[in-house]
Amino acid sequence: MTLVEKIGIAMSQAEDELPDGYEIIVEIKRGKTAVVLLIPPVSDEEGGTFERDASRLNLAAKIRVATKKARLHAGDVSRV
Repeated sequence: MTLVEKIGIAMSQAEDELPDGYEIIVEIKRGKTAVVLLIPPVSDEEGGTFERDASRLNLAAKIRVATKKARLHAGDVSRV
């Protein structure tokens, strides 16, 4: 399976599994990627938080990790 296919699968899983109110942002710069997980409430005024992963993991893995963190944070451990 190619990295592009893995990224597509990870994005599709995130779309299906990300809890309500959570968001994932993918940042792409030349030579590097990062994934930002926004933890609700997603607003500067309401005190939400975020986690940024700029590790050396590939993009698909970063998306999977962010999805898992969101589900754990939301208390949804049914499929983690």
